Amino acid sequence: MGIAADRTVRLTLLWAFVALAVLAAIVGLMRRDRLPATVHVATGDPHGLYHQLWLAVKPKLEERLGRPVTLHSTTGSVANREMLQSGEVQIAMMQGDQLLTGPLDDGRRLSIVAPLYPEPTLVIARRDVDKQGNDRKIESVRDLNGQTVYLGPSDSGSHASAMRLFEHFHVNVAEPADNSDPQGFLGPLEKGEADAAVVVTGLQNPDVVRLLDSGRFDLVSIPEAQGYAGRSVQWQPYAIPEGYFSGSPTTPASTIETLATAGLVVVPADTSPTLVQALLEVFYERGLQTEFANLLPRSQALAWCPVEPHSSARGYFDPVDRLGEIAAMMESIAATKELLFALGAGLFLLWQRAQAQERRRRKEALQQEKDRLDAMLQQTLDIEVAQMRTTDPEQLRGMLDEVTTIKLRALRELTEEELYADEAFSIFLMQCSNLISKIQLKIISLTTPGADLASADTSA
Repeated sequence: MGIAADRTVRLTLLWAFVALAVLAAIVGLMRRDRLPATVHVATGDPHGLYHQLWLAVKPKLEERLGRPVTLHSTTGSVANREMLQSGEVQIAMMQGDQLLTGPLDDGRRLSIVAPLYPEPTLVIARRDVDKQGNDRKIESVRDLNGQTVYLGPSDSGSHASAMRLFEHFHVNVAEPADNSDPQGFLGPLEKGEADAAVVVTGLQNPDVVRLLDSGRFDLVSIPEAQGYAGRSVQWQPYAIPEGYFSGSPTTPASTIETLATAGLVVVPADTSPTLVQALLEVFYERGLQTEFANLLPRSQALAWCPVEPHSSARGYFDPVDRLGEIAAMMESIAATKELLFALGAGLFLLWQRAQAQERRRRKEALQQEKDRLDAMLQQTLDIEVAQMRTTDPEQLRGMLDEVTTIKLRALRELTEEELYADEAFSIFLMQCSNLISKIQLKIISLTTPGADLASADTSA
């Protein structure tokens, strides 16, 4: 194989290797499990249960991930959703009903990591008398008609849920002039600026516990909760048992029927499986249940998910279902192998084609050099005939130079290795050597006194 052919093969193999390396890098980048340098979490009101729970989660998650976690207090679920879809945070707390108030792929597709705890709709009313001195008779949501009710900031999940609830029961309420009290619902209720408040939160919310343990407020039931829940996937009937709080008199005085959604941990659908797995381990395997008794057990998580959770979470909650995930992964690997095989086969065919083209080129080049060699051999034969007809030493010296030039030109210009092994090349070299010797002897015989020209020709 010639130098040019060898170079072509090496270049072909190099390009094949580069193409495979590029493909492997692309596949690796597509599958690489990315983690943010700092994990940002949208929680909620600093007094609310979302934020309080994440104060406990933060050090556990930092230890598990080995990177900092930053908490962002917000007005609630609506703001959290916007921050999550804009990419400002990687994790957000949301009420289950707020997750479905808009398309899940509005900006970025969202997925549930875990439903942490039930969030009942707490309708909290004052127990004292009204402004006219009459005993309050607020026993259900319908009794709030015409009352002043604190619903929270307009961009909070509680406010949106309360408005839909009042619309369903045809209840009209007034809101306090200031819905952004820094104490949340505590301020308007304790200062007498509201007759009641509607809050969607976990029962362990410290402000709820403080308020209801005081004995000055009571919980109000939501009638026909079963029917209301039957109209949506995000609400479930929920009962708060008698005496759950330590207030005096008993709070609540009897079992309260209400509605509950779930406090959801939500992430973009393309979130790293490593981050999802770390969150799940912190929620269910790092003793968080001892601090928050109302956390849903792992076995009930799927029942409280209003939509299908993140694929990694689904496999965590239902290990049998992970077989499907493994099968999908194997299919993906098989598809990648098929792609690599197809690319390899294509490169091999290109390499074979390049080799065939190189063989044709070498064959044509070899034939061209053979033709030139034949022409050079014919030139030496013509010189041999001419030298036999002359006795002029100067002409013979010219012929000698000519033969030497032809020989050197052949060695310099005819570069195909296959030609060197050809018998025709050996004949050419032998012809040149013999002719050079013959002319040299003839010159000697003509220029040396007493030399026999005939004997010189014969010996040559």
